[in-house]
Amino acid sequence: MPQPESTADEELGTRLLTLCQDVKGCESSLKNINALAQVASTMTRVIMNLGERLKFFLRKAQISNELYQLICELGFPERIHKTLIRAARTCSNFLHPTIHLERVSLSNGRPLMQRAEFPDSRGALSAPKPAPPPQISNSKRIPFQQATSEACLSSSPPPSQLRASTQPSSLGQPRTTMYCAVMETAQKYLAQEDRHQTFLRLKPDTKQLVAHLVGTLLRTRLLPVDVEAWQAFGFVTASSEEEERQLAGLYSVLLKEAENPQKIFCDLQRALETNTLTVLFDNNGYGHFRQMFPKLEAFLRTPPAQRSTVWRLKQFVLNKNETEPPAWAQRDYGFKFCKQREEVLLLKEIYNKICKKISLKDLHTACIHGRLYEAAVQKGVFVDAKYKRLMQNDYPSPFLGYENDKGLKNYRGSFFKKR
Repeated sequence: MPQPESTADEELGTRLLTLCQDVKGCESSLKNINALAQVASTMTRVIMNLGERLKFFLRKAQISNELYQLICELGFPERIHKTLIRAARTCSNFLHPTIHLERVSLSNGRPLMQRAEFPDSRGALSAPKPAPPPQISNSKRIPFQQATSEACLSSSPPPSQLRASTQPSSLGQPRTTMYCAVMETAQKYLAQEDRHQTFLRLKPDTKQLVAHLVGTLLRTRLLPVDVEAWQAFGFVTASSEEEERQLAGLYSVLLKEAENPQKIFCDLQRALETNTLTVLFDNNGYGHFRQMFPKLEAFLRTPPAQRSTVWRLKQFVLNKNETEPPAWAQRDYGFKFCKQREEVLLLKEIYNKICKKISLKDLHTACIHGRLYEAAVQKGVFVDAKYKRLMQNDYPSPFLGYENDKGLKNYRGSFFKKR
């Protein structure tokens, strides 16, 4: 039985008793079965680390594993139901549905995969069409809704190629191949003197970022999560895969509408350097981006050195295979205490779960006040006490939480080679 001081075990025990009573009292009616599914689904969503806590609670691994699988299977229909409702509410295609009445065989059905908080594989630019912008006076301008659809659907790549991976192989070929494809696609947007350069020789660095954006989106791809352009152009602010595709569509339309490709390239570079990309959107008649992407304007208007490192944390967590914590992650989010790469992955997963419960703004506040662990516990995120040591930062340093070079002297260089 749970100890009196252990609220986590009391919570689990109470829910198990409730589930047991509901199962015993269940009649063969659809209403009762739905209620059971809802109880089980709630347990899997609300109780963090349910499988591990069952093992601790029941003290028998085999029984715990079997019970955990049964609870997941019982709650699965409810999860599907909630997912379909969320999809219908956010997808404009459901405004005017066409219903086909026919008998469907479910004999070969497969369970749906649960979507990750930070998916590391995105779809092509094709997306449910965003709401059209206010009428633009220029009659030659392609409507945003139509242009986005055309840009997204013109050449849908195979699912395995929807987002080009930049994880280098032993020969480093994927990244080199990606750069070549970027430069080939961006040729007409580049100045004459840059067209025969390699990607890494483009200077200044902002020119590389714009070339990466142009050469990727015009191939109907999304920028890889682990590249700087994904951060610089605000894709990190997208709250979902769908929103990221729509933002990619906006940039694509801006590029394709331009009468002078080289000029729009220079405009994008200048706007990126001066933090005025939002002004560029306004000047081209796309001020409605504020309604479509609520977090984008504040991010793009803030100079990089003044941005919160919580955006970098999101990008680091999204990059599933990266186990070398950057200097800011060591200073701000406790990665300096990781002794093995496995602990880096563990801490990334902890922050992944935290971001499901806490807004990035609140996480930034917790960071600068040195209360990362406390904030997680307060919001109901279960973090094993033995991992509390991994969530200590350099508080009370005044440099915490922002993209500056201050306080990073001791964190430069390769992390694991220093050990």
